[in-house]
Amino acid sequence: MKRCGGRHGRAPGFILAVAVALLAPLLLSSCEDTGHSDKGHPYRLFYYLDTGKSLPFEQILELNADRWTPTPAKAPGFGFQDVVLWLKVEGSEGAPTATVSADILDISYSQLDSVQVFYLDASGGLVEKHTGDTLTFYSRDVPANSFAFSVSGSRGPIYVRIRTQGTLMAPLGLFSDSEWNRAIQIRTALYGLYFGGLVFIGLYNLFLFFSIRDRTYLYYSIYVGFVFVSFLSFLGYGHQYLWPGSDFWNNRSFVVSAMLYVIASLQFAVRYLAVFLNHPWLGRSMRFLQILFLPVILIAILGDYQLATRLGSSLNIVSSLLIFVTAIVRTMDGFRPARPFLVAWFFFLSGQIIGSVAFLGLFPDVSGVLPLPFLGSALELTLLSLALGDRFKHQQELAVKDRLELTDSYSRFVPREFLSFLKRRSIKDVHLGDSVEARMTVLFADIQSFTTLSESMTAEENFRFINALLKRIGPVIRKHDGFIDKYIGDAIMALFPKRPDDALEAIMEMQGLLEDYNRARIEKGLDRIQIGVGVHTGMVMLGTIGENERMEGTVIGDTVNTASRLEGLTRSYNVTVIVSKECRDFLEDGNRYRFRFIEAVQVKGKSKHVDVLEFMGLDSV
Repeated sequence: MKRCGGRHGRAPGFILAVAVALLAPLLLSSCEDTGHSDKGHPYRLFYYLDTGKSLPFEQILELNADRWTPTPAKAPGFGFQDVVLWLKVEGSEGAPTATVSADILDISYSQLDSVQVFYLDASGGLVEKHTGDTLTFYSRDVPANSFAFSVSGSRGPIYVRIRTQGTLMAPLGLFSDSEWNRAIQIRTALYGLYFGGLVFIGLYNLFLFFSIRDRTYLYYSIYVGFVFVSFLSFLGYGHQYLWPGSDFWNNRSFVVSAMLYVIASLQFAVRYLAVFLNHPWLGRSMRFLQILFLPVILIAILGDYQLATRLGSSLNIVSSLLIFVTAIVRTMDGFRPARPFLVAWFFFLSGQIIGSVAFLGLFPDVSGVLPLPFLGSALELTLLSLALGDRFKHQQELAVKDRLELTDSYSRFVPREFLSFLKRRSIKDVHLGDSVEARMTVLFADIQSFTTLSESMTAEENFRFINALLKRIGPVIRKHDGFIDKYIGDAIMALFPKRPDDALEAIMEMQGLLEDYNRARIEKGLDRIQIGVGVHTGMVMLGTIGENERMEGTVIGDTVNTASRLEGLTRSYNVTVIVSKECRDFLEDGNRYRFRFIEAVQVKGKSKHVDVLEFMGLDSV
């Protein structure tokens, strides 16, 4: 997990490099300007809309000049119209017989059902060429992802007939053979970078899924995969390289894959934004949209392609807006990963809206618009990859926070110092049998005559009484670098791992607090409380005991037993605090305190006598 996290921390450098590749289509649009301008190959463009869709070429030739509409647009867009579009390409004014000076005519929008080119050759014979995405790739006059035709040797105007069930647009370019070869090389290289960037992002997130088993990365990989197929189809590369012989699938591949990537984007958004956990109604809305896409996909494959295109476009806009709104809602919730997601989806939505407006025919010239959906998608995919990195970092921070909160919660039952001695970061890391040996000072403290006191109190009063006393003792022990290992009814066992002096300082402060507590009790007419304390220093074994289903941390050893026995002797000698000679010997400043030797006693469970001393506080001298 750490290893994967480290790699992901270096991911932005890779992602920025991929971003350059994803923006390659924008460079392409500027590189191909020579073909879409009239500087090298001056021409005039006219169009005619055949609403009856039945005029043959012979009648088109007989149309009066005023029936042709001139357009300065080099990529005219007409939206969804059930018509046949005729284009007439003429050379510039003054050119002999309006001849076009070019070798290649290219229509760089590959989603047209039928594209026919008509012109007269040098001998005056009619040349007719026909291709489209409803025909196999082998019908192409010039093998390319777009609809390119060789028109060298043409005389007079060139006529182009376009029919399609989808959106009607005709980005037209003229090239010489050398310009065309250069343009194809640049186009292939830059789109290769673009699709290579998509492959990198998809595989990288798939690797993250297999590494950390978070399905968010899987859904993102699937989403990127469908974007890859969709754009591959949209640009005509799918027809050229993947299914050149399938006219049926090529005609439907873009619409179907586009709807699939919207379904995948909804699934990714639901997971990434944790929608169902926080806003179930938004999650159900997204799921409903996913279901609505399914019959539209069937219509696209088996039924009315044009109807499916329009329905799919409408659902796409609704889905994109819903994801955007959901990202806003989650951002307002304070969900940090939603912020970069929102920015990413803003660019995507902007590109989609502009593209949809272009497809509806609201831009008379789409030459500057067609690259914008690529720009929006490229920025979205790049920013989403960065957002996933931020989300991963956020998850790690939450995991650390949860671990700390868990440790804080468990520290009320298992002291942090216990974990520290076992060299464990969390209680989850502790295993049965973990142990360590160390020299410590062990303190036992017990309320004397507690049985008699408890008989006069209810069960609830007993607990309130014990807790009232212990909540005063606990902070004092921690203040002096000790920690309470166990609560044993009305008694405690505390450990001081650093020095015995800490235990004695804690005892003196505890005695002062006990005096204040007793004064308050006396004012209420209650009896004074007496405690007995036993302290011993020596080697202990600190570790876990029990079994796999139930274990606890503890300290064991002769030192623990001796401290417990010394606390019991306080009643016999009618003193408050008894310490062992070993405890006194290990003091850093033994002259600071006063002791009274009691005697060497045979402590129960030990064969050797133990010298016991009464601790009497600070030495006044």
